[in-house]
Amino acid sequence: MLLQETLEVTPDPKRIKEDSTMAEQVKMTRKEKIAAGIPKAPKRKTAYAQRLKEERSEIVKVTLKNFRSSARKMRLIVEPIRNMEVFQAMNTLKLTTRASAPAVLRLLKSAIAAYEEKFEDERVDVDTH
Repeated sequence: MLLQETLEVTPDPKRIKEDSTMAEQVKMTRKEKIAAGIPKAPKRKTAYAQRLKEERSEIVKVTLKNFRSSARKMRLIVEPIRNMEVFQAMNTLKLTTRASAPAVLRLLKSAIAAYEEKFEDERVDVDTH
């Protein structure tokens, strides 16, 4: 059994004002938003793509091609120098006896040149640590 009652209560005037402004913000059509000058929110894919583009703009990638060596052997050289200072990494590569070390050193020098080309106002100091 359902009990239906209608209650008439006079609402608080402050509450009506808050509710009306919230309703205006939420229930506006696109045409009303354009007329009010509210900018359109970017789509999620577009916002994600812009964020990725900004993150990638600070990164320089270089690739070593046409060098005959396995990935595992290259990883043995690259892993120890990852997250090192440039000066320390270059010294480590110069002292490494592996056959692929000179190629990785050339790659590191190429990455430094690419970074300096991309960010013309910044220079990488490779002579001191």
